[in-house]
Amino acid sequence: MAICVISVAVWMLSTGWALPSVLTNEQQFQPDYTTSYTTIDPETAYELVFNNSNPLTIVDIRSCDCDYEAGHIPNAIWRTFAPSFYETTSDLLIYCNDGELSVTFCEDLLNHTYVAIYLLDGGIEAWKNAGYRVTKL
Repeated sequence: MAICVISVAVWMLSTGWALPSVLTNEQQFQPDYTTSYTTIDPETAYELVFNNSNPLTIVDIRSCDCDYEAGHIPNAIWRTFAPSFYETTSDLLIYCNDGELSVTFCEDLLNHTYVAIYLLDGGIEAWKNAGYRVTKL
């Protein structure tokens, strides 16, 4: 009997057959990492900020907190370090002054988080030019 079982096992391995792997519940339901971000215009960003059903974290990544204090998108937080959002569970809207710095920040988030990542095209300048309000501290 043991020879039969061993023979079957050797045959399965030699022909490419394999025993099914057993995954834990955590492994079975692990979501995929985000592999791309979406560039959006100020109108779409406005809808996300004020009419979004998913949790949204708005991140001002301008290099100086003085810029943030002078005017930021309502409910935004100021952070300049992308890894602080690794593994986050909230969609992210990223913006800087004109949109250039945001690209690098968004690229750094790829393959480190599970959520939708949005980049505000044109940054806060485009937001203000569209006539949307900013919050000052």
